[in-house]
Amino acid sequence: MLHPAVKIYIWVCVAAATQILNGYDLMLFGSILIMLSSGICPAHFFLILRRTRWILLSAFIIYSYAGSGEALWPHLGILSPLSGGIFNGFVQLIRLLAILASLALLLAFLNQSQLIAGLNTLAYPLSFFGKFRERLIVRLALTVQYAENTLKDTSSNWYKRIEKGLQSVPVASNYMELTSSSLGYGDWLMVSIASFFLVGVWR
Repeated sequence: MLHPAVKIYIWVCVAAATQILNGYDLMLFGSILIMLSSGICPAHFFLILRRTRWILLSAFIIYSYAGSGEALWPHLGILSPLSGGIFNGFVQLIRLLAILASLALLLAFLNQSQLIAGLNTLAYPLSFFGKFRERLIVRLALTVQYAENTLKDTSSNWYKRIEKGLQSVPVASNYMELTSSSLGYGDWLMVSIASFFLVGVWR
């Protein structure tokens, strides 16, 4: 079992790789992530896709009209998307889908407490700034709890979702326990592999 902080670090490396890769490498890498997420955690993946479908569509449309190249349908004038913009929009769509797929995999292998524990370990350098580390992790924990509740809300009435989102989140207790544990040899090995992978992609 990998340390939660290592799993988060691997996800960061994967997300960074999707921004670096281009062309066939990006297509292959993104397809692998999407297939893995669809096979391992389809419920998480498709729920995230459902919640972000309008963002994905909006990003594709913006890139389609803001890119370069010739008009796809010249008779439409300025209303026609551009050929280069369509390609750029498709590339960005693959990047976003790959990141969402990797995020679904991360959330499938980490529960909320493990996620907070991993973030607490990664934020260790902030401990030199007094209580800033603990305050940051608590705020992140509340944000994660709010985001998880919002993601699970399947209500079709968007007005009620917004009204519910503006309400304060009830807190069950007035304290939060932050756990931290050291990394083992296997964890450091995976950190090294993920780092070398990211460096290799960068080059």
